[in-house]
Amino acid sequence: MKISQTYKIIISALFVSTLFVGCSSKSATKYSDKNPIYAQLAKYTKIVKISENDKVLSFANITYLNGSKNAVKDDGYHYILVGSYDLVNDLQDQHFIHLIVNDEVHKPIKKEPITLEHPVYENIPMKNSWASYHILKFEDFEDELNLRLHITDKEGNCKAISFEKE
Repeated sequence: MKISQTYKIIISALFVSTLFVGCSSKSATKYSDKNPIYAQLAKYTKIVKISENDKVLSFANITYLNGSKNAVKDDGYHYILVGSYDLVNDLQDQHFIHLIVNDEVHKPIKKEPITLEHPVYENIPMKNSWASYHILKFEDFEDELNLRLHITDKEGNCKAISFEKE
């Protein structure tokens, strides 16, 4: 069986590229190796795109901070980090987040803006420099295992996501 010249070139190229990638000094987990809080929070981050007629209106990065034991204090509350960016009107902080428990809507108890100096800022996964960030504090609901959040933009477009409670 004779191997054509084209196949030899393809196999050689794959071997050489594998050699370079496999012997790289940079690890795919370099961020999680340096900062375990970042890696834990990345597991609990979801990206929400609110769109209408195939046009993206706004983005929100939602992170369940209680997923990392070192990100927030354990005081019996749920903390949700929200990074939002509105593409249409260029208005920041136009998302309304509600926690749904037993079909009842619960608003945040407290909303704290995140600045560059805030200790959580350096650990934000998938950081968007154009977004505004806030930490929302919600009451704890001991009977619930999943937290359902509804994210609504100012136009009334809504998305739902959920996190497994820690």
